[in-house]
Amino acid sequence: MMRSQLLSGEFKAVRLSMLMNEKLIEQLQNSVIFLEESKGLRMKIEEVITRTEAQLFDRHLSTTLVFLMTIFNACWAISGNKLMILGESPQSYEVSFDSIVEVELSNKQVTYKENLGGIFYRHSKITLLS
Repeated sequence: MMRSQLLSGEFKAVRLSMLMNEKLIEQLQNSVIFLEESKGLRMKIEEVITRTEAQLFDRHLSTTLVFLMTIFNACWAISGNKLMILGESPQSYEVSFDSIVEVELSNKQVTYKENLGGIFYRHSKITLLS
């Protein structure tokens, strides 16, 4: 079975459990492939947790975390239904597929928007540096 077929099957199973639309499933699939193909490259992860749905962040309503790491592996973990991005131990970053409401993908960047419940959102922007 080819990797793209396997991913397609995995994401269809995820869709059933999360009731996602087909467009979001396709965006998630493409973003995981993008990260898998970026193994060995440096990336910057910018995370913002906010009390507003807006893309513009008010420093009074949000917290921010920024760090750099080299991607050693990117995969979908069935246990916990998460995207796992692994760097040199102990570096890692996870995004929960269950809470993703939006994905934006460009040639060097992917952004995940998660609803953490109510008015709380997490925006994870992953940018390739090399």
